[in-house]
Amino acid sequence: MLKATFTSLAVFLYFGLAGQSRAFFLNENGLLLQDTAVACLCSTVDSLNQAFETSDPEPNLQSAPQARGHYIEFRTTPPNALADMKAGVDFEQFIKRHSPQKVDRDVIIQKSYAWLNNTAVTQFTYLPYNQNFGNRLTSVESPYDGTGIPDLLRKSS
Repeated sequence: MLKATFTSLAVFLYFGLAGQSRAFFLNENGLLLQDTAVACLCSTVDSLNQAFETSDPEPNLQSAPQARGHYIEFRTTPPNALADMKAGVDFEQFIKRHSPQKVDRDVIIQKSYAWLNNTAVTQFTYLPYNQNFGNRLTSVESPYDGTGIPDLLRKSS
């Protein structure tokens, strides 16, 4: 039984190695690739180098105005909510008083402008982070400053 196993293993290795030897053979130029493939690779590398040399390596990028905050959604306008925001009521106390329908904590809020019915309007969008969305806030300059969206709208218009 042992002799049959070694014989079959030897036959298997022979055919396996013979099959692999044809996969990687040297061409007339002494390389694994043919001359046409090398020329094609050279032209591709040359075009990439030329594109890199003509591109601006350090574009002047500017970030959109953004802040860290919480997103709160109500079904109806709660009484005294705006007054509480202006008075600087603590966030947790604000949530208890007005019981919003939806609360997304710790989001990145971006301010942008759009045209709606031939009028420039301010719009706010938010992006959640650290909530398994693949976004991560790497640095925070300062904590929340207590400024609400109504105050930002008033300053921008």
